[in-house]
Amino acid sequence: METDRYNDFERYLIGDMSTEERTTFEMKLSDDPELKKDFMIYRRIEAEMNASYRSSEKERGLKDSLNRLNEDFIISRRDKTSRHLFLSPVLKGVAAVFFLLTGVYLLYMTVSKDISQEVSTYYAENYVTLSQTMGLAEEGIQVGIAAYNQGDYREAVAIFTDVLDRDPENSEALKNLGLSYLAMKDYASALHAFDQYSRIPDLFVNDGLLLQAITLLLRNEPSDSEKAEGVLKEIVLGNQPGKVQAEAWLKKLK
Repeated sequence: METDRYNDFERYLIGDMSTEERTTFEMKLSDDPELKKDFMIYRRIEAEMNASYRSSEKERGLKDSLNRLNEDFIISRRDKTSRHLFLSPVLKGVAAVFFLLTGVYLLYMTVSKDISQEVSTYYAENYVTLSQTMGLAEEGIQVGIAAYNQGDYREAVAIFTDVLDRDPENSEALKNLGLSYLAMKDYASALHAFDQYSRIPDLFVNDGLLLQAITLLLRNEPSDSEKAEGVLKEIVLGNQPGKVQAEAWLKKLK
């Protein structure tokens, strides 16, 4: 039975349910607090595992590169050194580069795994579930948050986009739109939304820059770490929301 439950969680999150199955599953979540609690825990675990998977993919790529260097410049010439002594200085240089790269690789992977795990955990703890807005908030915001918390991110995107069409200056809808895109792993759209959100003046708390850094570090493509470092420095220098967290992550990136 537990396996069936987790299979339902997985199918729901990847969009593998029919409309009828999705509706039934969402009704179960609404009616069963324990099921919903298990579902939220599952979503958090999935978010952290995704970050670990991206790190492992990058790790495999770096290992492959080092193995090719080893095969091309060390092993393939080992048998030739006795017959071509004049090549030994070159081989020593290549070996030095190889070992330097190995050291850089080990350092990089330690930092990369560490920062990826921290960012993934921070994201899971602070953004996987949105708090329902109280008071006079627009009904569309409430409906969008409910869709987001149920894992129906496409519906959440549609709802928050509709709110923004009617109220382009709605900062909460813009932030939640970015978070919905981020949950869907549409990183480019998330970055665009968070950039717009970060530029809204006079907000009591504006964590748009921190959300940009989180998105970059979760995406973890080439140059993303460098871009994230620049954003984190901007947070620290400007004394922006998330400064303490930004300082901690900058230490990991150095």
